[in-house]
Amino acid sequence: MSRINKKAGLSTLQTIIIILLIFVVLLIFYQDLRATLLKKSNREICRATALAQSVAVWAPEGENLVSLECKTYKVVFFEDHVEINDEIIEVYDPRKKDVVKKFNGLTEDIVNWVIAEELRWCWWQFLEGKKSLLNMKNFFGSAERTCFLCTEITFDESVKTDEFKNFFKYTKEKTMPNSEMTYYQYYAEEPRKCIWRYEEIIDADNCWEAYAQGISPNIITSTVQHFKEAFSHCSGIIPALSTYWSSVTHYSVVKNITFEKDKKYAVTFVREGATSRHLELEKLVKGETDCFFETYFSYVIPSDELGKHCGPVRRGSMK
Repeated sequence: MSRINKKAGLSTLQTIIIILLIFVVLLIFYQDLRATLLKKSNREICRATALAQSVAVWAPEGENLVSLECKTYKVVFFEDHVEINDEIIEVYDPRKKDVVKKFNGLTEDIVNWVIAEELRWCWWQFLEGKKSLLNMKNFFGSAERTCFLCTEITFDESVKTDEFKNFFKYTKEKTMPNSEMTYYQYYAEEPRKCIWRYEEIIDADNCWEAYAQGISPNIITSTVQHFKEAFSHCSGIIPALSTYWSSVTHYSVVKNITFEKDKKYAVTFVREGATSRHLELEKLVKGETDCFFETYFSYVIPSDELGKHCGPVRRGSMK
């Protein structure tokens, strides 16, 4: 009996120490954040506050300590220019081999470049899926799958071309500005938090591909069993997994998306999974650092399909 109490006491002490360390880090980080926040761009502010929240959620009532300041951007394509939030922006025009504000006819390359950049920024501002955003109840809510609209995309009636293709191919081939990494490598292949062995169970090349592939009802039973086996070493995870995967239907995402001028689209950040702060803290104390029950994903989704891909859909200020 004394041995059991000793172990329990040690676990409690470890938990208290971790919480105290978190408060110290938060105090230092928040003071630095307040001093620099006004100097940052809107996207940097979003990332900075997301980072602060990813730390704050570990503390009691921590999700209320720092409010997320993330905007939803409005991109409109015209035949001779592109606007973000009603302001003309510079875009890369391969015909000129330079960035321009005005161009002679909207092309596939211009459309794909602008949207790829919005996707890059969306993934970046939410910490590239590397930090837990799951407990941000005031922002993402408590649903098992929630989306944030980073950018809403429309085409003005002046656009002459009916559709623009090859976006997915573009992101796999084109490198990002000032980088040797392609857009696809960045948003799909870089390490991120992912439900343990997701890509193995769904049989995909990486976590992003596993999520995009979707989960149909006919593989739910085998999926639940695979996850139970994968998480057998993770305390407290199995009940949540059984409940979640017994009811989920996960639609596939169209990777080879074509942009039609009469439709609307959304660059979307998705978080999937369900957990709680006390369970995360318990896993940290026990050293179960691979026991993730959360996945982060970002891509472009037709606006009229958001309902089937998301639970709650969140958006920020567009001012």
